Amino acid sequence: MARIRTVKPAFLRHEKLQDLEHENPGQYIMIVFMGLWMLADSKGRFEYKPRSMKLDILPFLDYNMQQSLDVLEKNGFIRSYEVNGCRYGVVPTFRDHQRITGKELTEGEKFPPEPEHIGIEPMNNNREALVKQLDVQEGNGKEEELKEEGESTLEYTPPIDLNLSAKLMKYFGFNEVANFDKLRQIAVFLRCLQASDRLVYFEEQFAAYIEFKGINDSFRHSFKNFLGTTDQLFENGAWNAENWMEKLVKEQQQMIKTREQSGTGKGVEAAMEWRHVERRTKQL
Repeated sequence: MARIRTVKPAFLRHEKLQDLEHENPGQYIMIVFMGLWMLADSKGRFEYKPRSMKLDILPFLDYNMQQSLDVLEKNGFIRSYEVNGCRYGVVPTFRDHQRITGKELTEGEKFPPEPEHIGIEPMNNNREALVKQLDVQEGNGKEEELKEEGESTLEYTPPIDLNLSAKLMKYFGFNEVANFDKLRQIAVFLRCLQASDRLVYFEEQFAAYIEFKGINDSFRHSFKNFLGTTDQLFENGAWNAENWMEKLVKEQQQMIKTREQSGTGKGVEAAMEWRHVERRTKQL
């Protein structure tokens, strides 16, 4: 069953896909690729059945679905693989551009992963196991309990994106020496987002959150409330409670409207700019 997916404006400017479209006239490479997102599950996997897939993607146009899939795979946009005699496909960058929410986020896998990738996706049907691993990383006293049960523990390792970690530390006024415990929490947080393919979305949310709080008088969340808790895989954090990108756009639009309605537009603009600069100076 096809699902609703997001198409970003950048997709329509993708040079490589447009080159492939030009080199393969009549194969509708870009639309076929987009259609695969709608056939894919929450991991970007789909059943590799070209004849059936064509019934969902441009069924009334005369083109060869298999040839379109071959072009996409040859150029790295998809990969195909076989498990137990059944063929599947995957869009490797699927979770970089799609935000999975609601039931689909927690319902588990619909299609099996590639054989060489089995065992490296912590969210697959085992939410409790990931929570337990995160608890160990956070150093909450369960290490010895797990060792007694014969389970392996995860040692602290630096977060995957050190620049993002540094931004979080700086925004909340921490430093690596005096607040190593916070650095550790951030490491756990980022590793969880990486495991559930939400890191790109978080970066977008965090950037919008910072800018929004810089021009809005609403209170800034505490470090703990902003991240959320491990037992909820950080889904309950303030960073995820609202769409901060949309809130930022609405706030900016309201500012423009207010400025246009005011008889002293330049004065209002200057005052807002000064307030923005003053807040950023305090944060730094």
